[in-house]
Amino acid sequence: MASSVTLSSAAMSNLLALQNTQSLVDRTQNRLSTGKAVNSALDDAMAFFKNRNLTNRASDLSDIKSDIQNGVNVIKEAVDSLEQVDSLLKSAKAAAQSARAEKDAKVRENYIKQINDNLGQIVQLAGDTNYDGINLVQAVDNVDVNSDAGKAALNVVNADVRNQYAGDAFDKALKEKGADFFGTATPPDGTTLKIAANTDYGVADSDITKSGGGKYITSETKSATDLGEATLTAGKVYKSGDNYYLATDDTSAAKIDMAAVRDDFIKANATTLVADTDLTDPTKNALGADTYNTIRQTAVNDEVAANQDKYSDKQGFIAPERLTVIFSEQDKNRKIDVQARALGSILTGLVDGTKAKTVSAKDWVRTDGTVDTNKIDDFIATVDTARSQVRAYAAELGNYSSIMSIRKDWTDNTVNTLKGGAADLVNANMNEESANMLALQTRQQLGVIALSISQQSDQAVLRLF
Repeated sequence: MASSVTLSSAAMSNLLALQNTQSLVDRTQNRLSTGKAVNSALDDAMAFFKNRNLTNRASDLSDIKSDIQNGVNVIKEAVDSLEQVDSLLKSAKAAAQSARAEKDAKVRENYIKQINDNLGQIVQLAGDTNYDGINLVQAVDNVDVNSDAGKAALNVVNADVRNQYAGDAFDKALKEKGADFFGTATPPDGTTLKIAANTDYGVADSDITKSGGGKYITSETKSATDLGEATLTAGKVYKSGDNYYLATDDTSAAKIDMAAVRDDFIKANATTLVADTDLTDPTKNALGADTYNTIRQTAVNDEVAANQDKYSDKQGFIAPERLTVIFSEQDKNRKIDVQARALGSILTGLVDGTKAKTVSAKDWVRTDGTVDTNKIDDFIATVDTARSQVRAYAAELGNYSSIMSIRKDWTDNTVNTLKGGAADLVNANMNEESANMLALQTRQQLGVIALSISQQSDQAVLRLF
């Protein structure tokens, strides 16, 4: 009894060919339907896993691109707020200028109310500046200078605080005294200068000598006639416009390098101008306790904010927020940190911690009832300085935004390159696969015909019956 069917060798050969052709048809159909020539590691292990690595990195970078865009939006929110802060400061300045010219006390009080309202709105606006939980323009409490964090920070910034205070004292003295700030220098060759007016600013009359040798005077000169004098006094300082000149003899004076003078004044007086006691005594301290404390507080706040990791474990630590944007999926240190600045450090003299400073009508009135225009001018100067700091911070944030946008564009391009490279490894050539399918279908049809022909010899046996 037969247990199987036996085919002729020709039939078997044709049948195997048809099976191979069908296998190729199936593979080609799969490529046409998926668009890929490599669908699994069995097709091409190297291409398959390279594709997976490139695709995974493209996916990771796409996530990073979203984080970068989020960072750009955080900065945009902050810059928009700073522009509004600048507008409020502009309004406060206009109100102060109107108050300066106003004789009616009631009307002047109304202008002062407008100023306080504007300053109060600035603090509120800063509190509302928030995108995705991050606020780069916020009012935060001052770091207590007597806390552990405050003391540690003050040790770092103390020299800078004293230098800034001494520089401010120099600027104020020079503005008020002009050429009278200087005594008669001996010898009149510019190697030394006599500071004569600073007895009003905390130190006795003194001579300063050019650091590193050399002279304070430049090659630029003016004659006595140029300075509006018939004759000059050798060693005396004269003012012309915004410049100062040292008379080297009775007919000629050389321009003084005031930047060098200011630097050496600071070096000589930074410590003595800031007495550790009795800061309110104007004969001992150029600008008084309020100015020194403001400079010190701002410096401590900025130091702690800029180095949060250094102070975070100390009692009294308070710092603004920080925006961190990571640019690489391979190394988390490839990033940019944008440190929020406390509002008080931007609006120095106008905001203290979380509160706006208020102006009182009596602050701008002398004891005789007249308007104290000098104090109003000081307030206007403070507002101008604050506006400059606001614009500088906005420009700084704008630079960060530009960096992030550049990295975002680079990430976009890299993602496209990775996706393109990954696709090149596994994608099928659709034109080629379509041509293959047509050829295979033709081969399949021919194979069926060949199989039929090979069976005809077996069918001849039937004719015997």
